Amino acid sequence: INVRSLQTNTAFQKLFGLPPEEFLINDFTCHLKRKMPLQ
Repeated sequence: INVRSLQTNTAFQKLFGLPPEEFLINDFTCHLKRKMPLQ
């Protein structure tokens, strides 16, 4: 299993209040697409 970077993993643990033995395997970003009105 490839673990994400130490900095990303630490932020993940702090965000969700997880113990050190829990680690982030992968993360995904969400992109919201909207049509912008043209003027």
